[in-house]
Amino acid sequence: MVAAETARSCHEVECMAEMPGFLHFLLASPGSDTDDSLVKKLPASSVASSQPVAAVEERSTAELILILGEDIDRCHRRLIQAIDAGTVEPNGDVSADYEFHARQLIRAIFAFIEAVTFSIKVRAAAYCLAKKRDISDGERYFSVDLEHGLTDKGQVVDRPAHIRLADNIRFAFALQEKALGCAAVFDPAAKWWSCLKSSIKVRDRLTHPKLPGDIDIDGDEIIAALEAYNGFKSQAMAYARLRDSRQRSRKVRGRVP
Repeated sequence: MVAAETARSCHEVECMAEMPGFLHFLLASPGSDTDDSLVKKLPASSVASSQPVAAVEERSTAELILILGEDIDRCHRRLIQAIDAGTVEPNGDVSADYEFHARQLIRAIFAFIEAVTFSIKVRAAAYCLAKKRDISDGERYFSVDLEHGLTDKGQVVDRPAHIRLADNIRFAFALQEKALGCAAVFDPAAKWWSCLKSSIKVRDRLTHPKLPGDIDIDGDEIIAALEAYNGFKSQAMAYARLRDSRQRSRKVRGRVP
């Protein structure tokens, strides 16, 4: 059962409206390098991944983000179609078979957020290095999801860093602010951030179900995930606008005699 207000809210959300601008944000700086080529400029020689670097290079960051964004759009459309195909009850609520599409939507949203978070970190760290900004070894390694560890032989090795998603996003934003040389832009009191943290728990529950109820999705959880997605994009776009504004200011100053 979907509450009438939830059904209306699902219709009102525009998932893909800012995707071209969002891709501009991701790819505008530094230079025109792809994320995998930027990773090579950081301390680690490769990303913590089972894929060979050569295979990764065949597909661009823009393609990855666009595909994941389109997945969200497709899941959202199918969720709306399922709700529209349902039966409207006398009180306005809708009886519909929507939960499969809701689960797919939440999974798609977090695939997008994880990929974009990684891209923000890599590009911000590479920019800091290129512009001689102060960036620690720990920040450089965490930017490519790596950390140091010891083997049973006492050797120091790189290993995948298991960073909680919420912490990783905060780190990505902080690194972006360092690259821009600006004061904190992110507001942890924002509604979307609260929605994101609650939606992470839903994502985790769906990924590691133990009981039948673990895969149930209610209307409020759908709306929270959509709020988190749009809020995350808006926050990233705020950095893009700030970066572009500063670039224009530098160009204007350069023309002043």
